[in-house]
Amino acid sequence: MRTQLSAPEILKWAQSQEEDADRQRIEHWGPRTLDVDIIAIEGECVSSADLVVPHPRAHERAFVVVPLAELVDPESVLGERIDIDEGDVTAVTSENYPSGSAFREVTT
Repeated sequence: MRTQLSAPEILKWAQSQEEDADRQRIEHWGPRTLDVDIIAIEGECVSSADLVVPHPRAHERAFVVVPLAELVDPESVLGERIDIDEGDVTAVTSENYPSGSAFREVTT
């Protein structure tokens, strides 16, 4: 998305979206009814107690890697070359998100 908001303002907006949707988180690092993550902000690196951008574990998350593989030019993500192919996506989804996990593809 395009915005004039600063990184802290984007975080505040994301958290307000979670609150508006009645987000429920029962345990720390546990499942949530909604989780809005900030993966990257073009040209910015942020490291604070509340926010780290780029997301330090984005490459380990199927919910990031799978859509990314469908959307981006693999020549440049966050200023670095990445190689994403079907095998990489399959490895992420099958190893990190076994059958029955919270990761699922939704089509419209």
